[in-house]
Amino acid sequence: MTRVEPRFDELVHGAVRLRVCSMLARLGSTEFALLRDSLKVSDPTLSKHLKHLEQAGYLQLAKGPGLAGRTRTWAELTAKGQAAFDGHVAFLREVIGLDAGIPQPGESPQPRPSPK
Repeated sequence: MTRVEPRFDELVHGAVRLRVCSMLARLGSTEFALLRDSLKVSDPTLSKHLKHLEQAGYLQLAKGPGLAGRTRTWAELTAKGQAAFDGHVAFLREVIGLDAGIPQPGESPQPRPSPK
């Protein structure tokens, strides 16, 4: 596994965009309605955030036929978007100490070596 360089990404950091990227990273190409319903946001709110990510080259949007002749929109992270998301998650893990051996809630602290 290659190490991801921790990097804060202001565009990914927004709460809705972080959740969008997280879903797309796990699910791959995902239909607009599933994103909207899962994130519990309105159509205009989701559209705005998808547009920002698309303009940055972090995701691509595709339209296709749906049921009853309605057009459906699908979103998918690009390689650039996946790299930005991975770097941002690595940054957040570093900030909260997950990559530094700092005990997390519910974990037992590691014993410290006794001074000689």
